[in-house]
This record gives sequence, structure tokens and C-alpha cells, in this order.
Amino acid sequence: MRVFVSVALTALASTVNAATFDWDCTNALGTCQNYCFYAQCRGGAGQQFTYDSDTSNRAPRRRASGCSRSPCSDTSLSYSSFGNSCDEFPFASTQEGGSGARLRCVDSTENSSEGGQLSAFYGTINNGDKFGITIENWKGASYCEDNPSCTNDGGEFFLDPTGNFVDGKRSIAGRGLELDPGYSTPAARLRTIKTEDGSEHLVIAEDGANPLKTGDEIWSARRNATLKIVD
Repeated sequence: MRVFVSVALTALASTVNAATFDWDCTNALGTCQNYCFYAQCRGGAGQQFTYDSDTSNRAPRRRASGCSRSPCSDTSLSYSSFGNSCDEFPFASTQEGGSGARLRCVDSTENSSEGGQLSAFYGTINNGDKFGITIENWKGASYCEDNPSCTNDGGEFFLDPTGNFVDGKRSIAGRGLELDPGYSTPAARLRTIKTEDGSEHLVIAEDGANPLKTGDEIWSARRNATLKIVD
């Protein structure tokens, strides 16, 4: 019985850590920029997300976030100069999505790349499962770099409680507190991991009680396969 329990617990731990979505930024740099702003500058680093397979919940979340109002097609808004498609984070397909999501206008092809990768990953997990996120090929996304300035590049915004789109600002420890003008605190520090194929990945969401470690696996949409962490 003890052997059975030990094996079962080992299998469970492996399953939990395997629920990590590896997001390739190559064709989706703007969407990665948006999430890294959320992770490093809004105190969202380390937060896991919960998959909601009920597609009927996505439109209400997009309305709550403001994406359904097509801000990226509104030329009166400066954000539209960054692209023609509204990206939101957290995703509308997660329980954490909706009101307060960070928005960024990106090229529609970038949103398609992100959406395709995410849909493929969702095919490997179940409704209600929590998952982490790593990214690769993020060079060029300034908010993904080590210790970014977190100054808004003009592309980060959100829908405020009054129904207006406003510039996104950094917060303190994820509490939604805005910094006074001219005041600065360090951005969240993210770590990198290496996988068996030699590639480097930035860890931006994981289970704090069971962080990714050597021997764990992440799921890569680009490869349609899991990758084992070696360092």
C-alpha cells in the first residue's frame, strides 16, 4: 500500500507540473509584451490561471474587459496605432479574465498565433484545471526583459470602472496601488529555465507551492509535445 501511494503521489505531482503552457512569442510578440507588463509591472508574476471550457463565458468577459468594444479599430484612441486587434490578459478563457484585464492593440496575426497555441494547449487539460505559463523567443518584448523600467510605452491600457479606456500603470505588489509620479520600485524578477532541447524559457506563472524544477515538463504548442526541464 505504501508503494502504491508513493507512486500515485509522484504521478499526481508530475501531472500538476505538466500543466504549464509554453507560449512561443516569435509570431506573437505584442501579446507577450502585454502579458509581461501584467506579470512584471502589475504584480501578476507567479499567478496561476484556471481554464474555463464553457465558451459562453468568454463573450461576457470580453465585454467586461472592454475588448468587445473594438478599441483597436477606434482611431480616436492612440492605442490603435499599435495594431488592429485587441489582446487581453488574463485570457477570456480563464476564470481570472474579464474586468480589469490589461489590454493591448496588436496585429491580428499575433492574436491568431496566441489563440492557436492556447487552443492546442487546452486540448491537453480539463475544465477547472489550473495552469502555469512559460514563454520563449521573447527578445524584443521590452517588458519581458530583466528588470524593465515599466514605463508605459503607450500601448498598455484597460477599461476603468467609469467605462473609459485609460493608460495602464504599474502597481505595488499586485494590490492595484498606483505609484506616485516619479517614484520607482523594482519590477518583479522572473527566472529562466532550460529544457532538454537547449531552449530557454521565461517562467511567468507557476504554482508557488510547487514551482517548476529540473525533471518537470512543460507543454510546447510549437512542438506539439512536452519538454523536460534540465536546468
